[in-house]
Amino acid sequence: MHYTITTKDCSLSEGLEKYLQVHIEKLAKFLPKFDRDLPLLDIIVRKHKKKSLKKAGKKHIDNPVYYDGTLKLILPKKPLVVKILGKTIEEATNLGFSHLLKELETYKGKHMSSDSEYFDRRSIRTRR
Repeated sequence: MHYTITTKDCSLSEGLEKYLQVHIEKLAKFLPKFDRDLPLLDIIVRKHKKKSLKKAGKKHIDNPVYYDGTLKLILPKKPLVVKILGKTIEEATNLGFSHLLKELETYKGKHMSSDSEYFDRRSIRTRR
């Protein structure tokens, strides 16, 4: 699986790159039928600072920095896109990868007949 990691206003440490590599390898295990070069994963992470207290209604900000971004897994029939958000990069990517695995299970059930939860795919209604 090919992947690209893009960051804005932050940088990744070696430990964090290894952490992401473990998640990527776990994701690749769920895609054994695809060619190794076919799935492409784009990871985009941005660092933001909370600027306003008016919307929160608080006197101080407990964590003035948060991270958001997207995980985009490009597959043959449909790209899977997941938004991520967290106080740390680890938290954001961990939640994002868990949500991406759920999306991948749904994708496999819809587009791969061998991984469908239906016993017999002929029982599914088709459009007329």
